[in-house]
Amino acid sequence: MTDLLDEVCAWVRGGSYAPEEARLTDAVMAEDARLLAEAFTGEAGRKRLMVFARLTVLRPPVDHRLPEGVRQAYAENRQGQDSIFAALVRYLDIHEANLRTQTDDRSDRPDTDAAGWRAAAGTGEPADERFSDTGWDAAGLVAGR
Repeated sequence: MTDLLDEVCAWVRGGSYAPEEARLTDAVMAEDARLLAEAFTGEAGRKRLMVFARLTVLRPPVDHRLPEGVRQAYAENRQGQDSIFAALVRYLDIHEANLRTQTDDRSDRPDTDAAGWRAAAGTGEPADERFSDTGWDAAGLVAGR
């Protein structure tokens, strides 16, 4: 789990070097991202994520008529929100990829080393003997020949 959080931090940072203080700050930010991601998992979480995305994307742009300090603060706030949202989406993508890996459909494949898969024709073993018959053309059957 820590590697995943470190990856989120590195992704938000852009992979650039950061001093130790920044890494500690990033660790706190990564923990915040993890807590946010827990809030956004599941079907209800996806709905919350969409609301958050709309709030992030549909914000009013920076008003350049504002005084310099206010404009800068608003721009930094937007940038922070964008970073949090990007980290959250990246975390969820990584989390989904990990879940897909754990429940990969390849793990459902039958064990070809088990009895019956390599049975010779005419031995009476439970393998389907059609596959070892002379003239069997599995590729032709698949190709529709």
